[in-house]
Amino acid sequence: PGEPLASRKAKPLTRLQLLFHGEDPELFADRIQFACESLQKAQSRAQLNFFIDNMPIDDIQCLDVDQVSRILELAKNSAALRDTSIEPAANDLVREANLDFARTMNKIIFIHQPLVNKDAARDDAASACGSSATGTGTVTSNAGGPGPDQGWEIFDEVNVEELEEEGENPFAKSAPWFALWPVPEYCFTQTFSAFCFASLYIKSEVVSTLCAVAEECLWLLAQCVYTTKFQKAMKLEQFKQIEQTTIKQISHRVKDVWVVSLQKIVLKNFENVGKGWFSVHETNPDTYRQGKMKKLLSVIRFMMQDTMRYFALDSVHQYCEGVEAHCPV
Repeated sequence: PGEPLASRKAKPLTRLQLLFHGEDPELFADRIQFACESLQKAQSRAQLNFFIDNMPIDDIQCLDVDQVSRILELAKNSAALRDTSIEPAANDLVREANLDFARTMNKIIFIHQPLVNKDAARDDAASACGSSATGTGTVTSNAGGPGPDQGWEIFDEVNVEELEEEGENPFAKSAPWFALWPVPEYCFTQTFSAFCFASLYIKSEVVSTLCAVAEECLWLLAQCVYTTKFQKAMKLEQFKQIEQTTIKQISHRVKDVWVVSLQKIVLKNFENVGKGWFSVHETNPDTYRQGKMKKLLSVIRFMMQDTMRYFALDSVHQYCEGVEAHCPV
C-alpha cells in the first residue's frame, strides 16, 4: 500500500494463498489450517510406513504350515485352479501373504509395544518416587542417563492415533449385533406400493417383452440399407439399380417384417393378461392413459426410434467406407 502499481513486483503464489475480496477471512483461515494439518498427517503416515517397511523380518514369525495349507485349500476350490502349472503363482501369493503378515507384526511391535513399555516405565518411576518420599525404599539416580520419558523421542513427531483413517483398521470397529446393514426406518408397505406404482417391471411379461424387442432391434442394427460389397466393376446404371433394389428390400423388411414382429411380441405376451395395468383389450381412452400399457408402448417406441437412428447412421458409415475402399489411393 502506498506504492504505485508500476513499482510493485509480481510474486508467484499458490492457489491456497489466494484470498479474494469477497471471501470470508475466517473460512480462508480454516482452509489454511485444514491444509497444514492434512500435510502434517500425511507426512506422519509416510514416516511411519517408511519405518515399518525398513524393519527386519528375519526374526518375525510368519504363517505356519497349517495356515498356509488352509489358505491354499481355500484358494484352490475348483478343478481349474488345482492345475500344477499354476504352482509358481500360488507360491508367489503365499510369499506375498507372508510378507504382509510380517509387516503387520512389525507394525504392532513398532506402535503398540513401545507405548506399553513407556507407560510401564512411567508407572515404575512414579512408584519409586513415592517410595523414596515415604522412606520405604531407595532410588538410584544416574545423572545424565536416560530418564523414563527419554528414548521415545521418535514418537513425539508422530501421533499414532491420527495415522489410521476412520474405517481403515477393521479391528477398531465394534462387533455388530446383527449381520445386516442398518438403514433408516421406513414403511415397507408404502415404499413397495410406490415402487410398484412407478415401475414397469412388476410382471414377467414386461421383462420378456422388452428382451424380445431388444433382440429384434439388434437384428435390424446388423443390417445395412446399402450394398457395400461388389465382386467386380460395373456401370453407374447397374450400381444405381443394385442400390435401389437393396433399399426396397430393407424398407420391406422394416415395414412389413420388423414392425409386425414387434406387434406380435406385445400381443403374444399380454394376450392372457386380464384387466389391470397391462390390459391390451382396454377401450376406454382415460383408463388407457392412466394404465402402464401406454408407458410400456412408449418405451418400445423410444427403442424403435433409437434403433432406426443408429441403423441409418451405421448404414451411411458403411456405405462411405465401401465407396472409399474402391477408390484409388
